[in-house]
Amino acid sequence: MADYGFFTPQTASKILTRLATLESAVFGGGSSVVPQLGPPAIYVHNVSGEEIPAYACMQCTGTEVIGNRTYIQVNKPADSTGEAGGFLFNSPRAIAIDGNGVGFAGPHVKALGDGSAATAGDRWAPVASNWEIADSTSGFLICIGDDSVATDVVRCVYSYGANGVMHFVSPSGGIPARSSLTMGSASCDVYLSSSGGVLSDSSTNETVYNMASSAFGNSTHGIAARNDAGLWVAIVEDCGA
Repeated sequence: MADYGFFTPQTASKILTRLATLESAVFGGGSSVVPQLGPPAIYVHNVSGEEIPAYACMQCTGTEVIGNRTYIQVNKPADSTGEAGGFLFNSPRAIAIDGNGVGFAGPHVKALGDGSAATAGDRWAPVASNWEIADSTSGFLICIGDDSVATDVVRCVYSYGANGVMHFVSPSGGIPARSSLTMGSASCDVYLSSSGGVLSDSSTNETVYNMASSAFGNSTHGIAARNDAGLWVAIVEDCGA
């Protein structure tokens, strides 16, 4: 004959209470709430020649097969726009030289910041030759705030396409015209807009491309938008006197 165990009413009550607490913590409310399923792991291989810090911003540069699994090769970012490859963010574990790890692609990420104040709504971006992200008026990451998991780690959400235009002023030499199928480009002053529509110099610069067959004017206000390669391309030029 099988043995049976019984709970006292007091023990049963405690178990039910703890189950309800666990359910609330996991599901965020009642049992009708379905938990969000996480994406599959993104396996990465460090080809940077140096250890990748926890939560570092990593640029994807290729793939390779290790064993029976395809890994994404990751390196220290070469740019802030993704021209050299898309971006992933490292897990809480550092990745040794030539080692393997796991990357995260967003849209919500924990990222190693440069120590700047993490203000909700500010834009952040990768930094060339650096594992950290930094405050950038034209960045594709929107800051949420600090994360206590480690020093200088911030929480951000991807925002490609949101607020996808940038005010700028071209340099004194303008922006060269397109040559055949190669767009002209120049480093331009980025301008910020207040809620009242007042523009002000942000003291930062971004490369802006010109697809037109004529040069963009000298020291001229314009508007740029990101194209499918993540480049800022001039779409409006102030042609007034």
